[in-house]
This record gives sequence, C-alpha cells and structure tokens, in this order.
Amino acid sequence: MQLLLIIVGFLFFAFKAQPLVTAMVLASTLVVTYVAQTSVKFLTGVESSAMEVFNSVGLGVLFMILVAFWQTSFNAHFSGSAVIDLGALSLLAYAGGFMIGMRINLLQACLVSAVTTATSVLLFLVLRTHV
Repeated sequence: MQLLLIIVGFLFFAFKAQPLVTAMVLASTLVVTYVAQTSVKFLTGVESSAMEVFNSVGLGVLFMILVAFWQTSFNAHFSGSAVIDLGALSLLAYAGGFMIGMRINLLQACLVSAVTTATSVLLFLVLRTHV
C-alpha cells in the first residue's frame, strides 16, 4: 500500500512539474535511497533491500507532509519558534518513517534521517543551479 501511495504521489507531481524537475526529483530520490541504505547498514550492521529503504523514505516524506499540514492548520505563516518546531517535527516524522519501515530504534532512525536530510539539501543546492 505504501508503494502505491508513493507511486500515485510521484505521478501527480510528474503531471504538474516540468520534465526536468521531475527527472531531478527522481534522481535525487534514488541517490537518497542509496545513501539511506548505506547509512542503515553502517549504523545497524543489517543489510536491507533498496525497496525496503525506498518505502521507508516514502513513508517518512508522507509523515513530513502530514506534519506540515498540521503545522499550517494552526499558523497561517511560520514565525518565531514555529520554524524550529517544524524542523524538529520534520526530523522526527522522517525518523518515524525509518523506524516503521526499517524496524530500527529511534536513535538510529534519527541519525539516518539526519544523513539523508543533509544529502537531500546538498542535492537540492547542487541541482537548483541547473534549473
């Protein structure tokens, strides 16, 4: 079911976004999935399949979207500590995706989440210059 939600969400995004942006998001997702798979193996010593990691990344993104909708339902704009709260909640939501999908503990999930988030931000900064 998770894979179906991820595919439907990506297809919806692909129809709305430009083809180059869609290709870059797909490539970034594959790179982040590989980084997460490597991070999980390094942190836990457990080998996991790419599909399992991909589902965990997708579930984490879904949780982050839910957190963003929850936060914006209370605040029309982010100011003050709301930005910090959103950042911390996003980290926990993303880590929750790894905890559920990969069956790892909270500390390991937070570390994997931090590594994959840093990778995502770096990819965004690199790819943004090409669009």
